[in-house]
Formats: sequence, structure tokens, C-alpha cells
Amino acid sequence: MQILRWLKNSKITPYLLIIIISAITYLPHVNRLTYYRDDWYYMADRFFGGTGIFHQMFWVDRPIRGYLYDFLYKVLGLNLLPYNLLAYFWRLLSGILCYWLFMVIWPNNRKTNLWIALLFTLYPGYLWWVAGIEYQPNIIGLCIELFSILLTVLAIAGSQKLWVKFILVTGAILTGCLYVLLVDFAIGIELFRLVCVVLLFHRLKPDLKFVGFCKNIIQSWTVYLLIPFSFFIWRFVFFQNRRPETDIAFQLSGLKSDFLGTIAAWQARTFESFFNVTVRGWLNSFYSNYFSLEHKEMLTVILFGLIGCCILFLVFWQKKDMANKTLENGDSDQKWQLWAFLGGIIGVWGTIVPIVLMNRTILLENLSHYTLSGSLAGAMILVVLITLIKPEKIQLFFLAGLAGLAIVSQQSHLINVIKEGEKIQVFWQQVALRVPELEEGTTVLANYPGIEFGDDYDIVWGPLNFIYLNQQDAKYYDGAVHYPYSGLKQNYLASKDALVGAPEGDWYRTHAFVFDYGRLLVLDQPTENSCVHVMDSRWPRFTLSDTDQMLLLANSSNINVIKKDGSIQVLNPIIFGKPEPESWCTYYQQAELALQKENWQEILDLMSQAQKNGFVPGDKVEWMPFLQAALYLNDQSLIIKIAEEIKNNKFLRDEACRLIPAMRENGYELAPSIIDLGRTSFCDQGS
Repeated sequence: MQILRWLKNSKITPYLLIIIISAITYLPHVNRLTYYRDDWYYMADRFFGGTGIFHQMFWVDRPIRGYLYDFLYKVLGLNLLPYNLLAYFWRLLSGILCYWLFMVIWPNNRKTNLWIALLFTLYPGYLWWVAGIEYQPNIIGLCIELFSILLTVLAIAGSQKLWVKFILVTGAILTGCLYVLLVDFAIGIELFRLVCVVLLFHRLKPDLKFVGFCKNIIQSWTVYLLIPFSFFIWRFVFFQNRRPETDIAFQLSGLKSDFLGTIAAWQARTFESFFNVTVRGWLNSFYSNYFSLEHKEMLTVILFGLIGCCILFLVFWQKKDMANKTLENGDSDQKWQLWAFLGGIIGVWGTIVPIVLMNRTILLENLSHYTLSGSLAGAMILVVLITLIKPEKIQLFFLAGLAGLAIVSQQSHLINVIKEGEKIQVFWQQVALRVPELEEGTTVLANYPGIEFGDDYDIVWGPLNFIYLNQQDAKYYDGAVHYPYSGLKQNYLASKDALVGAPEGDWYRTHAFVFDYGRLLVLDQPTENSCVHVMDSRWPRFTLSDTDQMLLLANSSNINVIKKDGSIQVLNPIIFGKPEPESWCTYYQQAELALQKENWQEILDLMSQAQKNGFVPGDKVEWMPFLQAALYLNDQSLIIKIAEEIKNNKFLRDEACRLIPAMRENGYELAPSIIDLGRTSFCDQGS
């Protein structure tokens, strides 16, 4: 009890609490994270493009990021774990700086300040923290933003000597300029700097009349306008932007062509973005991620949430309800809460405006990095509203419940991202067994089980080139790595382009591809229980779970791009993880490769070995290569056995039936008795 009493009153408790709760939220399983989405292209371009690639990557819009990534890669290399640990460190440091900032503004509101810092640190609306490579600048920028604002309030609040104040102001301006160079769309947080100055003066000089109050604020804050002014001067005068998405003049051009329509669109985006940052951001991650977990995983994340809640209750619980302390200047609770609430609204709005002016909306599904700057003011709004609830114990239930919800949401998201990464690793480990080598110019369409990657086709061409492209053979010219192996996006446009044969290529930042639909290879894993099916247009392995895109394009899959006599690829464990233990798919992939080589007896030997080791197919379409070997080698008993396995699945029976004419059309002679048996077993069955 004495330890608990000491913890409740110690000055280091808030910092310990931020460390413990954030560690519970972000660190479990962090070592299991793999490259996530655009992380693939960052690492692939650097690996194959060499030194200087990051400078080329960002010179078009944010050149300072090139220096950051160049340094990080030289120190950390391809290993993902240090990037993720570093991202966590910046997130943790941001939470500590947040608490320090509000303790300068409201030194007597220790509990409130700690809750703001905690909820800001845990904010579940920001989902890209699992991409420790791509979004490293964002989280570093946030930390620098907070440090800059902290220096501002310290310069105003203290009674330092003139030279100390000069150092604080100069440091605030320099760090402010640095963060906006890293994250240009976060320029709107400068409005929150003004909010913090106003809140600080509201505490320091509450008796000033309105004119005097405004005069003091202007005198203290005006110097920090150097940050946005210097940014805009650099952006418009000295820097030549070459990316439309970050070209301010281009994005504002809509005002000329349709002034009222553009204004109307901006106000709609503003309201939607504000709602997403302040309300939906707290709920969406839980709804989107928790219910897709398995039952054991649900219990695990709930346990983490309960542990976090219990710690918070132990620290904050009081035997008797205590009225909120007033600020040292004597303001009433209601008055400071009103100022803080209005300041929070202005702070969130400020971070939204630059994004809306760039004709974007803050969407949590794929643009959640835009929520990061606004999450600070958003947490302030939320905590201030909850402090209006009486008694104080009810406040604690709400606040601890929100923290617990955030922990569960972030843990659920983490587990789903880990599972996605592991699926991708297993997928390519199987492909490496089935596809020893690939002809240059191959274009791949890949279907991962349960993964909707849309335009993030980096997760196809990235691992593809890491496997089949030798680093010394990579071609870098015209500012881009020209990859010999390309991937297709997972959308209807990719299907249409493949069917009509256009477009011929793609180019983004520092990588370029040529699409050759005559060299299309379709890779399909319809479910987690399935193996990867490398589609052969002569007899594609269709299942009921296949997507429309697979059904459309599998018949165009050219198996001849596979160099079947090459050696099996040895995968980099840093990228693709440890090799999966032997399974049915190990034998299935070898059997499909043997089928391509026309080693018929080897196929049957592989099946015997798989069965001897206790392996059976999870997806019964995987009997097909063994059925083809049985048809060719006149193995009637195996044909009958496979027919028994699939007798209740008309879809598979039809597929087996189609194998007989397909094999004959491709020059494989079958005995008349085997043809009759095959037709009887698969083609003449009733529905």
C-alpha cells in the first residue's frame, strides 16, 4: 500500500505510466511484424538502386526525407525490427513531451494532463504505426512538433535570462521548420501552437482585459510566424515541386474553374475529416479489426486491455471523490474547460485545413497518417468533455475504458497486420519451391488469401524481385530502378488492362516496370487452407473461393515463363522469415513442378511420401496433378481413390473431367480404358 501511495504522488509516476501503458499497447509481438505495404518498395528500391536512391525518391516533394532514410538504412539495413522499435520510441517520447507541455500550461491539472498525454499516445485512429519504415518521418515529425511547441511555452512561462529565452525561441523556430520539412501537410499544427500560447496566458494573466490579453499574445506569438512564412517562401520561391499531389498551386486551381463547387467540397471534407479524427478514430479500428480475430486472439487482446485498465485504476482510484482542483490563478473548472474545449476544436481544425485544401479527406482506412497531428488536440477535447462528468469515479471509468479500448484496438490491428505479413511470407516460400527461376519480363498477378491490397501492388512486385532478381543485375537509370519482374494491382483496371493489353508500363518515384501480358503468370492462394496454385492456362486449378479476377485471367497464365530446370531459390530470412515446416504444400509444389517437367512417376512418388508423413490436401483441387499422373500412368486404383475424395463436389468433378480432353489436346496420349474410367468417375456423375 505504501508503494501504491508513493506511486500516486510521485512526480515520476506520469512518465512511468506513459511508458508502461504504451509498451503494453505497441510492443507485444512487435518482433513478428514484417514489411507492410509500401515498406516493400522503400527497401526494394534501396537494395537494388543503391546509395542515393532515397534522395532521388524525395527530391520531387520532401527532399529532407532522403537524408533521413539514407541515414536509417546505413545504420539499420533491411532488418525491420529496429525501425519498428525506433517508431515506438518516437511515439513514447511524443507522449512524454505532451504531458510536459500541458504541465507547463496547467501545472495544477496533473491528472487531466496525464490523461490527455495517455490518450494521445494510444490514439487508435492512426493505423500506419505498423509500417515502421514508410511512416518513420511522420512519427519523428510529430515528436519534433511537440518539442517545438514545448520550447515555445517554456520561453513564455519562465522568468529566464534573456539569453536563455533567446535559445528557447530560436530552438522552437528551428525545430518548427524541421518538422514541416519532414511532414509538410502538418503545417496546420501551427494553429495549435497559438492555442497553447492563449491557454498559457489565460492562466498566467487572467485579469487582463481583452485588448491587453490580445496584445500580450501577439507579442509572444508573432515571432513563430517565421515557421509557416519561411516554409511557404521556400516552397513557392526556391523549391520546384514536381508532384501534383503536393503542388499547392495545382491543388488550388479548382477555385478558378468552379469556385462555389470547390468551396462546397472543402466544407464537406472538413466536417467529415473532423468527425473522423475526433469520434470515428476512437471506434473504427476496434470495429474493423477486433471482430476479424480468432477467439483465442480476442481473449488475448482483451487481456492486454484489462491489464492496462487495472493499472490505470490502481494509480488513479481515490477512496473518496475529490472535486477537481482549480488552477493556481483561481479560475473555475468550467472556465478552463471551456477554453480548452474551444482550443481543441481550433487545434483539430487547423490540422485538417491543409489536407482539405489539397483536395483530400482524412479517411481512416488508408489515410490515417493525416490524423496524427490532429490527435493531440482531439485527445484534449475528449478528456475535457469527460471531466465535466460527475462524480470523479465515473470520469475514471470513462477514461480508463477509452484507454482499454485503444489498447484492444491497436493490439487487434497489430495481430491482423502480423497475420497478413505471415501469409505473404508463406505464399512466396511456396512460390520459390514451385518456380525455380523466371524469365525476365514476367508480369505476375497474385492473389493472397484474405488480403485486399488494391493499389498496394508493392506487396507483389517487391517480394517477387527480392527472390528472382540478383542485386548485381539490377538496372538503374533515369532516376529509377527498372525491374524485370512486374506485378499487377488488385482491381478491375488491372483485369481490363490485361485483357486488352494496355497500358504497357508504370513508373512511380524511383521504380519502373514494363507490363508484358504475353508473359503473364497467375499465382493464386484462394484460402489459407489452400496451397499456392501457379496457374497453367492448359488446366488452371479453380476453386469455389477464387475471385472474379482469377477466373478472368488464369486462362492467360503462361507457364513457360518458368525456367523449370533452375535451382530452388534460397530466401533471405530477414525478409521472408524462417522456412515453414514441411507440409502437404511442400509436396504439392514439387509435384506441380514435376508435372511441368513431365516427370510423371516422381509425382506419384511425392504423393506416397506425403501420405506416409501424414499429409493430406486442405483444398481438394490439389489432387489434380496426382490425378493427371494417374491418368498418364494408367493407375486405376489412384483414379478411383481421387474420385472418392471429390465425389461430393460437382465443381471439382467437372474440373477433373476437363483434364481428360485437356491432356489429350496437349499431346498426352491416354489409354482408352483410362479415358472410360475417367469419364465414368468424373463426367457421368449426377449432380
